[in-house]
Amino acid sequence: MKPENEIVTWWLNKRGFFTINSINASKNKVIDMIALRMQKGVLKDFAHIEISCSTTTDNLTIEDYQNKFNDRTVTKMINQIINKYVGKDIPYQKVLVVGHTTKREELEKITGITILDFNKVLSEVLLELDKQNYQNNIIRSLQLIKYLHLAQPEMLARLITQQGTFQALTIPAREKLIKNLLKDSEIIRILAKKSFEEEIKEILRKSTLRQPEKLSKTIPEILSKRSNFKFLRELLKNKNMKEHLEKALTKKEIVRMMERKEKPLNYYMGG
Repeated sequence: MKPENEIVTWWLNKRGFFTINSINASKNKVIDMIALRMQKGVLKDFAHIEISCSTTTDNLTIEDYQNKFNDRTVTKMINQIINKYVGKDIPYQKVLVVGHTTKREELEKITGITILDFNKVLSEVLLELDKQNYQNNIIRSLQLIKYLHLAQPEMLARLITQQGTFQALTIPAREKLIKNLLKDSEIIRILAKKSFEEEIKEILRKSTLRQPEKLSKTIPEILSKRSNFKFLRELLKNKNMKEHLEKALTKKEIVRMMERKEKPLNYYMGG
């Protein structure tokens, strides 16, 4: 059985389904999987599942996908299995599990076939894996990746930032990853620690927020009114900033500030 079929089978079994795999329907037609779920001795769910998982692009046409479910020899075999377990014909689900495909929108429009993302299945399998000793080689491999490889920050970072032909994430995908991480309150809490100050500074230096216009609008949004005042005082105590201000402000501007009874610059500069 193909690795992706093993993963889908494990996922279904964990959800109470009994599965029959690689069913020969004759005439070179093989049904990937039948899934049944019983409840109190009564059949609750019955599904015909086909799996098409590619890491690049798929060469199948929409008609090819439809034939996986609607071919006469296939439907005949499905009905035989249903009669074996139920004793009569009943309606059943048709589920197509897909990996990378450029035909997703077209597939979604096919009547009577439910599209299931293999990434969703794989993600849930990884999340549910504990540390018991699995006998299934595919599941054991995923367990090793989860607890030995992905658990190492350096290895995970290397995988995410890999460049070239075999890179796992494109630049747009990395942007989405970062945005999703920043939605997590725990990630924000970690980044807010003092130990990350230098990294945050470096990000600001290279971000568009370093533009004076944007920075001047951003700081008041971050700080409270009282903090804004303290920030200004601390800013004006800075020697370099003091020199810049003395060059930037004309005598007329200083006089105007004083006429408005604002505190003189010396007050803030500690002079």
